[in-house]
Amino acid sequence: MIQTLLNSSTLPLVVSSALTAIVTYLVARHNNKKELMITDRQQISQENQQIRQELRQEMDKLREELHVWRNRCMELETIVQEWRDKYTTLVVERQQLEYRVKELETELKTYMQARIS
Repeated sequence: MIQTLLNSSTLPLVVSSALTAIVTYLVARHNNKKELMITDRQQISQENQQIRQELRQEMDKLREELHVWRNRCMELETIVQEWRDKYTTLVVERQQLEYRVKELETELKTYMQARIS
C-alpha cells in the first residue's frame, strides 16, 4: 500500500499541497503578528499623545492658578503694608497724646497747687 502511494502520481501533489498549506499558515501567522505589533505601536503612540495633551492642559491650568495666587499674594502684601503704615501712624499719635496728657496733668497740678496756696 505504501509502495502504491509512493509510485502514485497523487503523492507529490498531496505532499505539495500539504507543504503549501503549512507555509501559507506560517506566513499568515507571521503577518498577523506583524500587524498586531504595528497596531499596538500605533495605539501606544496615540495613548502617549493623549497623555501628553492632558499633561499640557493640566500644566496650563496650574500656571493660570499659580498666576491667580501670585496676584492674590501681592494684593495681600499691599494690604498688610497699608495696615503696618496705619499701625505705625497710630503708635506715633498715641505717643504724642501720652506726652500731651502728661503736659496737661502737670499744668493741672500746677493750677491746683496755685489755687490751694
